[in-house]
Amino acid sequence: MTAPTSRLRLAFFSPLPPQRTGIAEYSYELLPYLEQLADLTLFTDDPAQVQDILRARYTILPTNAYPQQRFAFDLPIYQIGNASFHASIYDTALRYPGIAVLHDYYLHHLIAAMTVAKGENARYQREMGYHGGAKGIMRAAANIRHDKALPLFELPLAARLINSSLGIIVHSRYVRSLIRQEGHRTPIQVAPQPIDIVDPSTECRDTLGWPPDVLIFASIGQLTATKHLDQALRAFAQVVEGFPKARYLIVGEGHPEQQKLQALVRKLKLNELVRFTGYVNDLAALQGWIAASDVVINLRYPTIGETSATALRALAAGKPLIVNDHGWYSELPDEGCWKLQTLDDGELVSAMTRLASEPTMRRNMGGDGRRYIAEHSTGTQAAQAYIRLAEHFMR
Repeated sequence: MTAPTSRLRLAFFSPLPPQRTGIAEYSYELLPYLEQLADLTLFTDDPAQVQDILRARYTILPTNAYPQQRFAFDLPIYQIGNASFHASIYDTALRYPGIAVLHDYYLHHLIAAMTVAKGENARYQREMGYHGGAKGIMRAAANIRHDKALPLFELPLAARLINSSLGIIVHSRYVRSLIRQEGHRTPIQVAPQPIDIVDPSTECRDTLGWPPDVLIFASIGQLTATKHLDQALRAFAQVVEGFPKARYLIVGEGHPEQQKLQALVRKLKLNELVRFTGYVNDLAALQGWIAASDVVINLRYPTIGETSATALRALAAGKPLIVNDHGWYSELPDEGCWKLQTLDDGELVSAMTRLASEPTMRRNMGGDGRRYIAEHSTGTQAAQAYIRLAEHFMR
């Protein structure tokens, strides 16, 4: 085949706003850049629920319409994550192979939600068998029989999707290396996340009612145990003893984690110093809360191969960032991030204390972070990476 001479026709599968998943926001940010390079038709479970601005701009069809429409496209592109929104996309990707975009390398949560959570234990055993042979099947059966916790953070269960796909897009060298270590030879393209540089704003900060000279630490995104917000709050309780003007902002929702964190706040007597916003329903509001902060804390352990859009948006907003130094997070710029080497509370306290006491360091880290995003994580760069891989299959 010769190289394509006209624009590619792509079927783009993804959850879309207002669905409560970061991948919906990811697609919202990527689409304006991707449509400059290809003709797009969007596929999602319920097009009627998609934001009006997207329905006015794109043709949006239900996921189950693709089988009848598939010959109108050069390639399908599937956004795959662990939320239940991706179940129908995952099944379609297996039946009609294309380019799968892995937002997490470990898909065990998704597979469990599609199988065990629905009583389809035999399907779960097949998936475990695909990964680990007879031992995988026996382990799955034993876990189900004895109601044991599933090995969600131990086994990725991504092999079937990777082997079924024409190509894979990932967002980090770390995940690419994990896939290669498993022996997969499917073509892989590393694509940056599409992140916009945002201008400073005090609008959200002003609504908090805190004095204008407070120092705001913030954690932003879905509240889960793997983000170790309990550790961050314990560290904050120590930091505030030396910096009484410090405050902590927690943006996002997540049950039952939010109730646990609120109980911890009461136990630590931080009620007046910590604020929960609950769910934030659009990207502009999320960016506003990031802008309201002075330091963003984005802990994650263990990692399942995710790339944190919140971390990147914090850098884009010029905010110094505290992360754990592992997985994709190790690829972030040292100049814009404070990378924790351990899970010890003391190291986090030291990082928070240092950043609280040195405004010049905060400004310098923030500037370095913005430059990193402008150079390495733009929408144009992301869209070009998609097209490079897509055109590889059209030669």
